[in-house]
Amino acid sequence: LCWGLLVLAVALRVIRFLHDHGLWLDEAYLALNLIHRSFSELTVELDYEQYAPIGFLFVMKSLVVALGKSDYVFRLFPFLASLVSVYLYFELSKRVLKSSAVPLALGFFALSSPLLIYTAEAKPYGLDATVALTLTLAGVMYGAKSKPTMFHVAALALVGALAVWFSFPAAFVLAGVGLSLGAGYLRRRDWPNTGRLGVVAVVWLISFGVQASMVMGSADPQLPDSDLQGLRAFYSEDFLPWPPDPVAVIDWLMHFFPNLVGVFTSEIAAGVGVFAFLMGCVALGKTRRRELALLTLPLVFALFVSMARLYPMSDRFLVFIGPALLLVIAAGFDEVRARVGPRGRLVWLLLLVTILFQPSLSALKQSVRLERHGDARAAVARLDERVRDGDTIYLYWTGVPLYRLYSKIPHPDDTIVVGRRSERWAAHAKDLERLHGKPRVWVLFSFDAHNSPAGQTVRDELNRRGVLLDTFESDRAALYLYDLTGEPDVTTP
Repeated sequence: LCWGLLVLAVALRVIRFLHDHGLWLDEAYLALNLIHRSFSELTVELDYEQYAPIGFLFVMKSLVVALGKSDYVFRLFPFLASLVSVYLYFELSKRVLKSSAVPLALGFFALSSPLLIYTAEAKPYGLDATVALTLTLAGVMYGAKSKPTMFHVAALALVGALAVWFSFPAAFVLAGVGLSLGAGYLRRRDWPNTGRLGVVAVVWLISFGVQASMVMGSADPQLPDSDLQGLRAFYSEDFLPWPPDPVAVIDWLMHFFPNLVGVFTSEIAAGVGVFAFLMGCVALGKTRRRELALLTLPLVFALFVSMARLYPMSDRFLVFIGPALLLVIAAGFDEVRARVGPRGRLVWLLLLVTILFQPSLSALKQSVRLERHGDARAAVARLDERVRDGDTIYLYWTGVPLYRLYSKIPHPDDTIVVGRRSERWAAHAKDLERLHGKPRVWVLFSFDAHNSPAGQTVRDELNRRGVLLDTFESDRAALYLYDLTGEPDVTTP
């Protein structure tokens, strides 16, 4: 059963990678940085407000240099990391869970939607899960040694020191590993092992400090203070409240945790997942306290850092905690199975089917490609194919990176109008004034921006001012051709 589930996990990841969906907005932004910047230029502020660990960027850049700039290449590193994560998760589950819970854990992991989605995205979030698994497994293996050798000490120090260069949330996992191991040594008054772990922690801190200074503290940081303030405003609802009003904190956590569990298991059965997680904490707390701490403390540290408004607790930023969460939930389901016995087996199976139904359906949908019109590449290819000399191209701001990434025809700069990134109508109105009187204007949107409030306003105004001659819409892009030779309607949206 375990081998079958491992094959399923690998197969779903390979299928998603082979689908080769066109890059979406943030992927395209990062890809353009990788194409146009040198290695040294990837260590400073990136274009398009992108941020990623420097080690991750260097590996991605190396692949682009060696293999070219196809979408497969941009996604190759995260994909390979996802395959490694399957093996790491299996090894970790065998060391943390009872043998009867391992198949449950593998089933949850194989089908978990976020862990599948970020298998094939040119972003570091899927790698976060692999790094977290690596560090947690290293912590479990190191903790199992009553007398770690210098090799073990050096290996743990090196793995942690490298991890922070490939994953921002690796710092939370390292903090959890250090605290859980250190607390055990101190409780037993094992001073030699406490000293060895202290040396390891110093190495981790030095490596983290260097990386953090390059990202946030240097003269030309990757994340300048102005961008940090913008991120804090954008994710304002995703930070644990500070100052810590007990009522506000409890209310926030009551919404946050069920949502977190639902994202990795089933949104329609999140309550079942939360119950299983609590039962898993009880089960592991009896015999595997150190392992339970290794699995849960990274989330606790992330919550505390979010109080300082430095790390948002939302969707893709929490992919790193998904595998650990699923291990505890699997332990909980196994504990329930053991407690209800044969008479309650039917109820247990119904709970299991309930929580697996939605992720199974989602995995099936992700594996079967249903798009009829293709993605952003198809829209840009249509533009390249049908554009004529003298046509004007208007790129709504979300269409700019995809056009620059996928267009095969070098259109003259004076025929391209680049839209402004703004929610204010006045900014878009100035762009549209430049288009007035032109008989053929191609308009490119991306990633449902044409249905956003600002995008819809621009479309409504184009429809008032001109005549729609051609249209192409898909899940990833929208392309329109307008005749704007008529008199503009002066009505202000």
